[in-house]
Amino acid sequence: MNFLKKLFRKKKYLNCPYMKHSLHFFHDEIRACCSNVKGPVFYPNYNGKEIDWDKVYQERKNYIKLINSGSCDDPIPVECQGCYMANGFISDEKVENFENKVNTLFIQNHMSCNAKCTYCTFANEDKGSKYEVVPVVKSLIEKGLLDKNSKLILSGGEITITQDFDELVDLLTDNVDSSIYLETSGIKYSEAVANAFKKDKCWQTISLDAGTRETYAKLKQVDCLDTVIDNLKAYANVDAKALERIILKYIIIREVNDNVEEIQKFIDVVTSLGIKHVQLDVDFVEFGLDNDKQVPDYYFDLIKTFNELASKNNIKVCDSQQTEEILKKGRKD
Repeated sequence: MNFLKKLFRKKKYLNCPYMKHSLHFFHDEIRACCSNVKGPVFYPNYNGKEIDWDKVYQERKNYIKLINSGSCDDPIPVECQGCYMANGFISDEKVENFENKVNTLFIQNHMSCNAKCTYCTFANEDKGSKYEVVPVVKSLIEKGLLDKNSKLILSGGEITITQDFDELVDLLTDNVDSSIYLETSGIKYSEAVANAFKKDKCWQTISLDAGTRETYAKLKQVDCLDTVIDNLKAYANVDAKALERIILKYIIIREVNDNVEEIQKFIDVVTSLGIKHVQLDVDFVEFGLDNDKQVPDYYFDLIKTFNELASKNNIKVCDSQQTEEILKKGRKD
């Protein structure tokens, strides 16, 4: 009976856009995506050698061929098991043929940082860079493989302190019509970022996590809150529209900033700067999707307070899909 049910049940297929059209330049390999799991890895132990983009395309097609065959009990390949996004891409239809085009680019090849965040997901990763990413991106552009409207996410470590960061930003802003999404500490000011703001081609997310120097220093292990604030003011002076394109993040860390007083001070800083977007996250190391640990009940009250204070000050709270998935493990009714 179970055999018959298995034989006649409707097939499901993973139609993941990242598997088909995304690249993640991680510090030691080139992957298909930037999720909480690795997913397909095209070049493990990558150190800068020339990339065969036809080979990458063929590997993508091999994955799709396997998915379309329906030969596996689970439509999600082993490499993608546990991905918090995968279930959202399950389809009743087979995956159609797709062109060799990259429309999402994650660049995270440099793992050193100018802060030492106590909650850093990559604290145990090798530091520095194993390869230069600019030649690789140039190769994509020269071969016409990078879509003009690509989503571009630059992060680290701290990518602004890489030697070729300004060159990378200029290369992308000159060759792609869409905006760069930069995840940064905000400690280093960049002329290339300022120019990208002037072109309306940059969004910047900074995990401030605090509204006081003392709490910031405790979390970041550097005393740079005033430096970050000065840099934000400088970007706004270059182009006032930057205030609409900067997102200040607040990551709740237990027994440090998990209180209403610190949240209020954070909102006060955001309001004083005139920044219009914030984001709320939890500690991905402590409450990750790879464990069963639930966030404490009082977090939900803090989140409610955060949202209310933001709304009161006409500040938009940006969604965080991974945090939302983590909260589902312990959400109050």
